[in-house]
Amino acid sequence: MNIERITKAFFELVKEEDKIDVISDQFDDFKHQMELSPSWVTLMDSPMLTLIEKIKMIDQLTYDVHFLSFLKVLSEHHMMHEYEKIYSEWSNLNRLFQKIAYIRVYTAKKLTKVQEEALVKVLQPRFSDKKVMLRVTVDDNLIGGMVTVYKGQSLDQSTLRELEELFTTI
Repeated sequence: MNIERITKAFFELVKEEDKIDVISDQFDDFKHQMELSPSWVTLMDSPMLTLIEKIKMIDQLTYDVHFLSFLKVLSEHHMMHEYEKIYSEWSNLNRLFQKIAYIRVYTAKKLTKVQEEALVKVLQPRFSDKKVMLRVTVDDNLIGGMVTVYKGQSLDQSTLRELEELFTTI
């Protein structure tokens, strides 16, 4: 089964049911729970349990019926171990649907709320059709400044890059 296809089909079904927010929240929780209990994922892909036993275990989870059905399909096709890739694909579809541009920002030190708001204000005109959301990470390797990354493209405004540029000009 193709991860992109199955995730997109599930996303479209949930969108028709107007449950994207509910499923997104449950997907976040599921991912967190699986990080805490990786053996559960292994068990769901194991041939040692019958599908009926796996379905009973999935039914014990307290999620929406659509999400439980999706997990059953994954288990039936021995794809539960792919949940991280599926989650990533789901997140991409959700961001596109909700028109959110998640921008990763690496800084030398923690930004204040005022600094974050100012950065959003500067970036927002470049994303007129989307809402800008920042994911700020303090990077101990940076001397100063910041590196902004969106969809694999980066804008390096770090002190180190500026020093390297200055060195090459001299």
